Amino acid sequence: MHELGYVHRDISAGNVLLVPSSSDAPKRGVLTDLEYAIELGTMLPAHDVRTGTPFFMACEVAAHEYLVFD
Repeated sequence: MHELGYVHRDISAGNVLLVPSSSDAPKRGVLTDLEYAIELGTMLPAHDVRTGTPFFMACEVAAHEYLVFD
């Protein structure tokens, strides 16, 4: 995706499928769920959409603020 100028923005275990090997290709992982993929350099308003699966989302993104842990 990056070679084509896109970023996924929602990579999690549920969005990667393992494709078995065949005579044409070796076993490989394939990214799915391209709903939040955008073209690199696309201008978006700050904090427009919280992307990610909640279990894998950074706590700052989920809280919509920076958190400091002492």
